Amino acid sequence: MKQHRLVVWLIGGAAIAMLGCLSAWAAEPAPTPFSMLVSTSAAGIELRCSSGCAWTNLQHACHENAPCWVKVHERGFEGQPATNAQAPQATPFRVLITVGGAGFSMQCKVGCAWKSLSYRCGPEGSCSATVDKDGVHGPDLPSE
Repeated sequence: MKQHRLVVWLIGGAAIAMLGCLSAWAAEPAPTPFSMLVSTSAAGIELRCSSGCAWTNLQHACHENAPCWVKVHERGFEGQPATNAQAPQATPFRVLITVGGAGFSMQCKVGCAWKSLSYRCGPEGSCSATVDKDGVHGPDLPSE
């Protein structure tokens, strides 16, 4: 009888632990409501945030024929002082933007409904597209 109680207790404890893990996994934070216009060119990256940021405009210069990337969050470029220390509290998001070839790609570390995305520009390599918590939206490119 004691063995039966021990087995029931162990199975019950394991079930409770599994439910706790599942609820923690399901409680992943909701995506942050942000929206920014990403513009790329041979000169670099320009970002204009229309919602969800404590900044409005950011620019990052790129060198021709060299990898170009920058980490951006709700307060500006990662590793640099906030662009507007007086801004109201913004909900966290964090993305890595990489420019190369004929477009850009992004990886979301926090605050998006997506993990990675890419956007292909025209043959000249300069373009603009809006990126938000749901993905990338841009004009249709002319057929080549």
